[in-house]
Amino acid sequence: FDDPERVTRFVQQVIDGEVVGPLLSEASGLVIDGDRPVALLFVNRMPGEPPLGGPWVTDVARLPGDAYRGLGATLVRRALVVLRDTGEGALGLAVTAGNPARAVYERLGFRRASSARRILIP
Repeated sequence: FDDPERVTRFVQQVIDGEVVGPLLSEASGLVIDGDRPVALLFVNRMPGEPPLGGPWVTDVARLPGDAYRGLGATLVRRALVVLRDTGEGALGLAVTAGNPARAVYERLGFRRASSARRILIP
């Protein structure tokens, strides 16, 4: 978020389906408080079949602070209902080990389908 132009370009690419696949706008969401966005969820269709393809959480974020606590989880719960109602059988996402959001996803019913490791070569 340090470079607003970069963030704006990324958001536009996600919306346009250029990052991973078409945006599933009915499952995505935006929460606005007054005149500013405070939480968002992008769900895109990844190529392939679940668990690594299909509807996928491209990004979920909220502004920090107690006033907005729980909004990300609310948006994900809403997406799960929308996707279920449209006949989708899964929603995928990636979360790094140690990320506190992992516990939130597990409470929402997400289970680990695979693990990956990345080695950084200097």
